[in-house]
Amino acid sequence: LEEIYGSAAKGKGNVKKKTKSKPKQLDGNLVEYHDFAKLKLITAKILRAEKHPKADNLIVLTIDDGKRQDRTICAGIAGEYDPSNLINKQIVIIDNLKPRKLRGIISEGMVLAAEDENGISLLQPDRKISTGVQVR
Repeated sequence: LEEIYGSAAKGKGNVKKKTKSKPKQLDGNLVEYHDFAKLKLITAKILRAEKHPKADNLIVLTIDDGKRQDRTICAGIAGEYDPSNLINKQIVIIDNLKPRKLRGIISEGMVLAAEDENGISLLQPDRKISTGVQVR
């Protein structure tokens, strides 16, 4: 015990029992790591951006994902971003999301963004990085 608790272990009643602390309960639904690991997050570069012809809140992005330069993703960011200001921005996307038709246009992934009381902010690498790099 002395090795673990020091010289206090020699005295009477000075040794404190180690107790296991329980982790605090987190709010919301918890997922197992293996579920999260199914998502493939990568960096991408926006090549073209235009307003969706049938949806006020959507912008249609053509991105370079490191393998293709013609991948289309529809993002609900038109209220916060002017399409012309998105060209050449590096972003983070979910690469392996099942494609989905949004108002007639197939979206082949999802752009990651954060939102607070000040609006939407795209998640971006903090320095220039290659496209198609896995985010961990």
